[in-house]
Amino acid sequence: MASDQTIERMSGFRIVPVIRAASAELSATAADWLAAAGLRIIEFTMTTPDALARVQSHRGRDNMLVACGSILSVAEANAALKSRAWFIFTPCWVHGVVERCREAGVAALTGAVSTSQVWRAHRAGASAVKLFPATSLGGPGFLKQIRAVFPQALFMPIGGAKPESVADCLAACAFCIGLESKVAPSSRLPPATAMV
Repeated sequence: MASDQTIERMSGFRIVPVIRAASAELSATAADWLAAAGLRIIEFTMTTPDALARVQSHRGRDNMLVACGSILSVAEANAALKSRAWFIFTPCWVHGVVERCREAGVAALTGAVSTSQVWRAHRAGASAVKLFPATSLGGPGFLKQIRAVFPQALFMPIGGAKPESVADCLAACAFCIGLESKVAPSSRLPPATAMV
């Protein structure tokens, strides 16, 4: 799937659940729960044990889009591409990752916290800009302001958002929004599992 097709599907889903767990078992349980709930897009972060194995195991299930996040080097990006991640997230600008993803035809979403970082990511060819951490930056109000300055860029806020604030972020012109543990809280997972 080409990167623009991935972005189109992400825009249709609107919500990207982000799994950051203390163990491979917990991340697999959370992913299974999210899939059973009908979500068809998941990000596994590199801070989770065996994240690349989770990408491989869930990539072909139920027509799911599976991403690899918290990428901090070209080497990690290459490992994620080898695991056949549909798209890649970086928490900040990481030299060479956007270019590597473009070569591979895979969508790259680059983290940014300022106007200069947004412009750098967009000019480099990032598929979209990840505003992280979104709540610390100002939430929907910040998104509206920065979207006015960069109408040509796609924005995905992530970090600290709650399910009840999703509508406000989408109304502020986010093409989709990332949700972390709040989307799969421990109270909704089977006993002895938890998101962290």
